[in-house]
Amino acid sequence: MSETKRPASNIDRLLRYREVEEVTGFRRSTIYFWMSKGLFPKPLKIGRAIAWRERDIQKWMDERAEATA
Repeated sequence: MSETKRPASNIDRLLRYREVEEVTGFRRSTIYFWMSKGLFPKPLKIGRAIAWRERDIQKWMDERAEATA
């Protein structure tokens, strides 16, 4: 199976909860649980909202894939 890498970018996109759920396939409750255990990237607080750096989520997913391979 070939891996498709995203093109390098200097701009780090911010992902909101809904996007993180779509990208990871995990629900909000699971993400919160893992965050409380230190097993998921910490979000940035932007006013009242929170968001994750896309690169942090991608790195986390890559590390999980390597650990299960």
